Formats: sequence, structure tokens, C-alpha cells
Amino acid sequence: MTLTADASALSYWYTLARACDEGDGAKHIGIGANGLPCLAPSPPPRVDKHANAGAVTPYQQFLTLITGASHGVARLMLERDIDPEEKLAPSLRLSTVKTCLQHAGFWEGHRLPDDWPALPDSLQGARVLPDRESNLPQAFDQIQAAVQKRISEAYARLPAGAGTPAKLAAIMQLLCDASALRERLGKEYVDAIRNLLSLEAAQLRFASALRDSGFPCFAQMRNPQRDGYRLLMDGDDADFCNPALYEDERGYMAAMMTAFTNMLGVVRENRRLDGALFEQYHRWAVEGVKHDNGTDLPRNYRDNAWVTYGADFGDGDLGVNRKLEWFERREKYSPRQLWSELKGAGGHMRVHAFPRSEEQCRAKADQIINAHYERMALLQDTPGHEREALVLASIAECCQTLEQHHLFPDGNIRTIAFLVLNHMLLEENMLPVTPHDPNRLDDRTGAEMVELIRQWQNRFKALQATDAQ
Repeated sequence: MTLTADASALSYWYTLARACDEGDGAKHIGIGANGLPCLAPSPPPRVDKHANAGAVTPYQQFLTLITGASHGVARLMLERDIDPEEKLAPSLRLSTVKTCLQHAGFWEGHRLPDDWPALPDSLQGARVLPDRESNLPQAFDQIQAAVQKRISEAYARLPAGAGTPAKLAAIMQLLCDASALRERLGKEYVDAIRNLLSLEAAQLRFASALRDSGFPCFAQMRNPQRDGYRLLMDGDDADFCNPALYEDERGYMAAMMTAFTNMLGVVRENRRLDGALFEQYHRWAVEGVKHDNGTDLPRNYRDNAWVTYGADFGDGDLGVNRKLEWFERREKYSPRQLWSELKGAGGHMRVHAFPRSEEQCRAKADQIINAHYERMALLQDTPGHEREALVLASIAECCQTLEQHHLFPDGNIRTIAFLVLNHMLLEENMLPVTPHDPNRLDDRTGAEMVELIRQWQNRFKALQATDAQ
């Protein structure tokens, strides 16, 4: 992030944040006696609302600086993303500080107009989509900030302590109001507005679903409305603290929130995974989701269609071992019919999955999943720690093999890494995961995948309240 004179007051925060590694996410930043940010005891003392009444908190000081650096736009995003408890706390989590600085750097120098921001001529009538690669606000980001402004204003009009039903009613009214803008702004612009409002409603519902899921691990999340989407999004993108980033496939996040909620209900009912449920998970995951060209994502198993995707095995002996395991998984299940082949040279290769019928794909899913449960049946008398390692190894093999066979035309990773993997972990009373890079299911060894699952479980654990960790 480039500092300018306008952001000079934030320079100490930038310097400290750059110098610190989040590690386990436990680091906190407070204000020293000299008024400058400094590392604080971690975890911080419990918040005493009466003792702290009237005191300027690190949050309030930080908010003032960020508001000045970004003309109030980042303030909207900061207030959306910060934990309510941190507003009164004597320190801020390092992860919060980094997110806030990211907002400030992204929005620096940008003002938000009172009306809906004008689109450049090149986007008139075109689909308005997010750009995950850009470090500067694009048209979609400006629309999102304008939507967030109206959401914040709508919530501010509600009585103090208003709950989810009241907030949902406010969002429904904003959706109704947005429909009247179509003639002035155009269909695509209004569709982008409505999609962002629908995403806010989905986040509200998903937060309630997590809190009321019956699983203590989700009830212990610090801020499920803010962080729930991290259960459903690549960690590389989730680190930007913006669930709308995946709306280049419009409807992705709302569909995944519904799918994850439904998955929790399935696990509560003690229903075992099979080929039919795997297909149902995929249908929920892509329900109403559009490609960036506006067409619907296919909802069924492949039906005699080719599929190709990339795999990054890496170089050297490790890359060789990863490929060997890939071939072993491909040929493990009888009949040993080849479902795919590798093309290319070196570590970066393409996987070409051969055409198969829907019936063949459904049967293959059943076979792969049943093999996992057969392995589980053999572990009933295995001691705890040893059993945990073997369970994770079996789950990893099942998920990797499903991904390798690529049984759907699209949406394989989202179905397997976010729904199937968490289903299998939860039914074993293990922590769920927030995958950092789920595409590693394509090209890692089984042992590496087990270690990655553990790392992803720790990423989820970092979303829980300190008392739960």
C-alpha cells in the first residue's frame, strides 16, 4: 500500500501491521502512553463497559484516521467488518487492523456521491462485475459502497438493539425501492444493486442459521454475520474481507449460504453422504448462480461431456510424488476404467476428464463415498489420536478422489471443499474448515492434504471467540 501525505497519520499503524505476523491470530494492537499504536497483551482484558465509558478506544482513534484518509468510504466498510466488542475494547486484533488498513488503502482519495455513482461509458448496459485482481476501486466496488451506505442508513433508523427480522425487513424495503431505479439506471446496474442487497439478506439469514445450528463450534463464532462467508470462499479472496468478490458468478454467495445451511440440517439428521446427496449438494451450491456471461451453471452430473482443468503439482521429487499419487487414485477403484489423463510437462499440467454418462458419474460417486464409510467402519475400536489421523486421511482421500474425477461440469470444488469436506468432519465431531486454497485438492499428496485440513481447521478456530479456542 502506498502512503501519501493524507494518510501520514496512519503511517505508524501501517508500519506496525507490516512488521507483525498474525501467526495464530492472537496478536492485538493498543495505544501506548505516547498516543502511538503498539503491541498489546493478548488476549486483552475483558471489556468493562462502565469503566471504559467516555474513554477514547483504539477503535475510535483508528476510525477517525481512516475516515480522514478515505473520505468516509472506508468508514462504511470498517463499521461493517469490525467486531462489536472491539469498539469498546482496549485493543484491536491485528487481523482487524490489517483489514481496516486495506479498506483505507483501497478507498484512499475516493469520495462517495450522494446519488448512485455514474458508470463509465464502456460499462453502460454491460454486466457490472467485481475485479478480484484490482487494487483500486472499480465500478462494482463503488456501487457496493453506495449500497453499503444505504444499508447503514437503514439500520441506523431501526430501534436500538433491533434484531435480524427488523434488519431483513429493512433490506426487503431497499430491494423494493431499487426496482424503481431500473428506468433511470438500466437493468444491469439495478441487477447489481439488487444482488448486493440480496447478499446482505443472505448474510443475515446465514448468521442466524450458524448461531442456531445446534453445533457449538458455529455458536462460538465471534461475528458470524461478518465471517460466515469465510466458510464458503477461497481464503486468498476471503482475506480481502469482502464476500461480494465472488459475485462475478452472480448469486454464488447466497447459493452457498443456503447450501451450507441445508448441509448442517442433513448432518443433524445423521444422514450419511451418498451419490444422490452429493448431487443434491451440488444443486444447492449452483442454484440460481450465473456465469459471468449471464448463463446458468449446469446443475447435474456430467452427461457425456469433456471437462478440463489445471493442476499445479510443482517441480522436483515432491512434484513427482504428487503425480504418482494422482495416478494411484485414478486407478484405485474397479473397474479400472480411466476417467482422466494428464497433459503437459513439468509441474503445471492440464487434467482432461473423459466423457461419462450421468449414471456412470452417480455410480462412481457412490463407489468413492462408500469406500470412505467402509474405512470408517474398520476404525471403530481404534484409539482416539490414532483414529483422528486415520479419519482425516480417509476424508482427504475421498474428497481428493471426488475432485479428481470431476463428476460435474462445473462447481466441483465448491461442492467438495466447502460442503462434502465439512459434512464428513462434522459427522465425526471434528472442527469444520475454512479452506485457504481448496484447489490443492487437485494436486497434493494425501499426507499433505491431511496437514492442510488441520491448517484449515485452525483458520476456522481463529473465527471463534477467544474463550472457545
